[in-house]
Amino acid sequence: YRVTLASNATSTTGLALQGDLSFKFVTAGFLSVSSTQPADGVTDVAADSTITVAFNRPVVPLTGEADQDALPQPLVITPTLVGRGTWVNTSLYRFTANNGLAASTTYSVTVAAGLEDTTGGVLAEPHTFSFRTTDPTILRWTPENPANVRIERPISVTFSMPMDPASTEAAFTLLDPDGEPVPGTFNWNADATEVGFKPSEILKFGARYRAGVDAAAKAFNGEGGLREAGEFVFETVKLPRVERVEPATGSERVSPDQTVRIVFASPMNPATFVTDTITILPKPTRVFTYYNDYENALFVDFAKLPATDYSVRLSAKVSDPYGNTLGEDHLLRFRTGDLAPLMQLNNSQQ
Repeated sequence: YRVTLASNATSTTGLALQGDLSFKFVTAGFLSVSSTQPADGVTDVAADSTITVAFNRPVVPLTGEADQDALPQPLVITPTLVGRGTWVNTSLYRFTANNGLAASTTYSVTVAAGLEDTTGGVLAEPHTFSFRTTDPTILRWTPENPANVRIERPISVTFSMPMDPASTEAAFTLLDPDGEPVPGTFNWNADATEVGFKPSEILKFGARYRAGVDAAAKAFNGEGGLREAGEFVFETVKLPRVERVEPATGSERVSPDQTVRIVFASPMNPATFVTDTITILPKPTRVFTYYNDYENALFVDFAKLPATDYSVRLSAKVSDPYGNTLGEDHLLRFRTGDLAPLMQLNNSQQ
């Protein structure tokens, strides 16, 4: 606006202005929302997010924490959330839900028309934005290695957020090799992000099982289910069996320094590898054994003579942790090679 007072205006005594007097001003525009968090239309919003609205000018005066209750609470949230709104500053409002946002849920947030700023400017039209919270996902299965799973070991699933126990348990299945469900019991951690399933029966040896959680499993605080179903196929430990040996049976010219390595198809009980279960001919002076749990491998080390035929017999009595024995002796035969020629000059001076 421009305001002009013409120079022909006079005072009460008849004195005129020396010239026209003019000034201009701009009135304040309408109050508006400048930004929101989450932004309109976004998805995969974390359940612990807050809802924040920034205005283009101050809406409330500077106040202390104790005076917040007297300030306007401008948001209408659908579905309804229980929580607390706080003016972070004069133009920034933040709402925090007491129990977080519900997972797999689309929220609509409206700032109603008529909200006034500190100068009397109003929000002429309601401002509405919406967003969708993230769906729960499966982070991992335990055990992570699907081979040689212990027959008594529980299967557990870890989720990206706390889950609803009832719907998650109903969505979980463990199927045996014939496709029949395996009964069992569930156990949850304190924050409901991990569930363990312990079968009521001992699983079969050397069998393939299929565990799964379908998309009907819901978050603890949410509407929808898992983003996608998850599956974990695993095989239980096999009955004791020698899978391979090093050196291979019948090997020739084996280095006298090479350690004998016996690899089993499944975990074994190291306590059964005693003196009377390992027989070596010709009999060495000393024998050292070491069992590697990670490789399921038994290492047998002893001093070997060159150009000599050796036999290493592993007794049928060695067993796995469940008492299942090898069943029959395993015999390894090999022949060592000659010692490598060696010449060393003694050039030390007295």
